[in-house]
Amino acid sequence: MILLYIVLFHFSCSKDTDLLTDYVLSETQDTIDISNVAVDDSFQVFSNTAMVLDVLSNDTFENPEEVSITETSTPINGTVVINDDNTLTYTPNAEVTEQVAEGEVVDTFTYNTEAPDTNGSTLPDTGSVIIKAGVDGNHLFSAQAKKTLKARFENGYVTGPGFADEITRAINDSEIFLANPSEFRPQFSNVNTIAFEGQNLHTTALYAYAIDNIEMANTVITEILGIVSSNDLNTSFWNNSSSIRWDSDFGGWILCGKAKKMLDSYELLENLQTVLTESEKEEIEIWFSKFAELAYTAVRMRLEGYLGANWETNGIRSFKPEGLYPAEHGKPNPIQDKLGNDLTEFTMSWAQDSFNNRNFDIVQYIHSYAISTSNEAMEIWAREFVKNWLKFATFPDGTMAEMWRNTDDAPAKGVWYGWISTGAVIEMAHVDAMANHFPNDKLYDYKTKEGILKGSTNLTSSGYAGSSTTDGVSDKSILGVIKALSKYYRSSDNGGWNDIRFYKSENGLTLTTLDATGYTQPSSITAIANLYFKDNELKDFYLYNINEGYPAKASISAGALAIAQYNEDYGPWGNLIMGAAWLEQEDNFFD
Repeated sequence: MILLYIVLFHFSCSKDTDLLTDYVLSETQDTIDISNVAVDDSFQVFSNTAMVLDVLSNDTFENPEEVSITETSTPINGTVVINDDNTLTYTPNAEVTEQVAEGEVVDTFTYNTEAPDTNGSTLPDTGSVIIKAGVDGNHLFSAQAKKTLKARFENGYVTGPGFADEITRAINDSEIFLANPSEFRPQFSNVNTIAFEGQNLHTTALYAYAIDNIEMANTVITEILGIVSSNDLNTSFWNNSSSIRWDSDFGGWILCGKAKKMLDSYELLENLQTVLTESEKEEIEIWFSKFAELAYTAVRMRLEGYLGANWETNGIRSFKPEGLYPAEHGKPNPIQDKLGNDLTEFTMSWAQDSFNNRNFDIVQYIHSYAISTSNEAMEIWAREFVKNWLKFATFPDGTMAEMWRNTDDAPAKGVWYGWISTGAVIEMAHVDAMANHFPNDKLYDYKTKEGILKGSTNLTSSGYAGSSTTDGVSDKSILGVIKALSKYYRSSDNGGWNDIRFYKSENGLTLTTLDATGYTQPSSITAIANLYFKDNELKDFYLYNINEGYPAKASISAGALAIAQYNEDYGPWGNLIMGAAWLEQEDNFFD
């Protein structure tokens, strides 16, 4: 009896066939001392894809050229054909695999073989094939969400007035990428070059993933291999990069954003592509590993100088640098009332800068890598970074320390930067929930009343200079931070802050309302969070429901790599790929 297992993942959707000889895992069971032995096999196959199964490739027949597969039974959920070369082609039924969500669809069939024995007689045997249908292993999309994404790429999708047509843009940009894949290849070095057009690789990856286009996937994967091969991380610069500030000196945070999107693109297409050899896959994965280790080593060392050794396991033991946030970099008192008086409950400290948006861009890559490789130490470290951000850089009402970014020319810049940091947090919380490595301690569910008190000396030597980040009563959470950011788009009559919080100019002569309308109006960050929270208030916000006091949606170009090219829901920072992939998908995640 030959027992053949085929694991059918709900991932690709192509009519192309692929010989799987290279993927046979050769799981030998009991060894029988005869000249003709059929060895049990295990294959990995992907849904809706016709696959050629070379079931005889690892068997030990004395005269393999004389072995034949004579017949098969009829599977229930697919079709099987005997090929002239004694392979089998199995094609799953689309209506079955389209139903795959969380769980498995099982199909079985048998096949008969004939082989001559040493006496010239015919030796028959029967094999059983078990086909299991499951979901793919990426931590971004569920199977049902992928179906919706596929429909959007095929039929078009614009959420509503004011929203960009990101689907059409992605399709058009894929043509640009496919015409010259290496044109905007990034340079990872001390003089990094990250062109905003490089975003096309990642939206093309998303497009290929959604519609299961193997040819497109192969082009994307080949370019990822090209990026890796042309960016050696074993140079003197990288070997000494732990002594360099990744959040300022060479754009390390931008490189981490790029690496994050490369990793996402690779994982979306890894099981769809057909071009990589095993050694090439290993080369790519070693590169991601090396870059994660470099970033982790550098940022971990730096943060330990500010927060104490092993702060992620021992708790924060110090909070440095001491003093207020330096005026030359931002405003330690960035929020005023309508009379121009400082709201002293929001005095920002220098130590809070450890939780700045640039560090979040770095940490989110480390976290994503840790999730994909089950690196528990890195994952815990990154999760604790988020938790301590809530404790020490978030105030009781959800206000973020990033408000120190407010300036005369952009009074609501702190809101914009708040979205950048929160975007990274949401991305981390999303993959945290999808991976479910901590089912009883998801980042989305985390709440804390902990913080630091103004004037306290338990973490500082001269007394903490900033405002207290705890009132001992209020829970702080990711949900609370998002809702706090939403308040800069509504008046106090609608529960908002944009008519009661102000920014006072440096010369003290001008008061400007802290209204983010028309300056930054993202949707995808909140939409991703709402996949988990399923909160009607959040949906009203990201759809900019004017009946709830929000402004109409405005599509705004923003981001370090996307100035005037991509709107802010297009993921220029690396924490997102494209807003249209996430909007109104609440029914497709976290049932």
